[in-house]
Amino acid sequence: MDWFDERHFAEDVGLLFDVLGNDRMAGRVWGLMVIAEDDELSSADLAERLRASSGSISAATRMLMGLGLLEPVRRPGDRKSWFRVRSGGMARLTAQRQMVITQARRMAERGIEEFGDRPAALPRLEEWRDIYAFWERELPPLMDKYEDMLRRQRGSAG
Repeated sequence: MDWFDERHFAEDVGLLFDVLGNDRMAGRVWGLMVIAEDDELSSADLAERLRASSGSISAATRMLMGLGLLEPVRRPGDRKSWFRVRSGGMARLTAQRQMVITQARRMAERGIEEFGDRPAALPRLEEWRDIYAFWERELPPLMDKYEDMLRRQRGSAG
């Protein structure tokens, strides 16, 4: 196992998280968890492999659990905190993003209602509303298509 390559991949995922407005360390933890050969990693494993403090690992794992991407693992008699990638986490995260899309569209509509009489503001607000309305309409059928694909894959594998 080449931890150097793992750290580089994890760092790249961290940078992606950062660009998307999320916590960079959470991205690093997520990146490592996704590629780890072990199904479960402890906080100490994460800190060592990412060369990070226990506090930053703790904050990152809490965030990832809140997003539904990680889940804690209980090991009787072991005082360490253990984690694994939560199955279906990315689909749940996408569903959460759908709610954010709806909120963004509603906010744009509110802006139109309150400030639509401003000639400079109206086209910007309409663009905002229209792009989020588009994603609000298009994302659910795409998720349905994705779930259908998963069902077919599971059916052909079993």
